[in-house]
Amino acid sequence: MSGKLCMSDPLFDAGIQLMVEQIVNLSITDYINTFVYFKKHQDLDPDSLPMMERRILEKECEHFFLQEYEAMTGKDGERIMRMLKEEGKKRRSYVNRKWASLICV
Repeated sequence: MSGKLCMSDPLFDAGIQLMVEQIVNLSITDYINTFVYFKKHQDLDPDSLPMMERRILEKECEHFFLQEYEAMTGKDGERIMRMLKEEGKKRRSYVNRKWASLICV
């Protein structure tokens, strides 16, 4: 017997589910924290490298929520994206992945 998993193995499904949860969790964390960063660093030049990096991260997260989130979770990515954006804009502190896991998938 080999140590490889096949697609019919329950461990394969559990591994895929864990991977999906981690991808979603990281996306939630990054998206919320992007808006917290914008709020905390309003004095930075919009063309500075840190601001540009955050804008790129924002766009990558939006692409994920609009294109891939529903396929991974079966839930409306646009709705969750709007909810997370509002959460990020009203927060005063960054969220960690443990906190984000409470609203994950």
